[in-house]
Amino acid sequence: MTVLWSALAEAVGRDVAMVESEALLAWFTHEGVVVADGLNEYRGRYGVETPDALVKAIRAGAAEGHPAWEDSIDWSNLVEYWNRLIVAVAEMKLPMGLMKAPADGHPPATTEIKGGV
Repeated sequence: MTVLWSALAEAVGRDVAMVESEALLAWFTHEGVVVADGLNEYRGRYGVETPDALVKAIRAGAAEGHPAWEDSIDWSNLVEYWNRLIVAVAEMKLPMGLMKAPADGHPPATTEIKGGV
């Protein structure tokens, strides 16, 4: 991978470390937006704020079991991925602003930061 970054840096006349750093920031920013949009999509689709609330709605008969069960699993996995991204951003000492709130102005409802970060 170092050869790739070196070749790219040389081609654009930039320092290798700067190209790597900017690429990493761009990747985290992209992932943050994609995940936040996904979390918002589930909240909008089911009218609840968390995967656990969706499971409760299914059990209460307020939401159809299919595909809501599968969505609750996917939603939970997305929440876990979001938490891992936040921890990684903090551990790498990247700007926390990378994990911006979704377009509706509300951060994903399940963005608790795990691991004492």
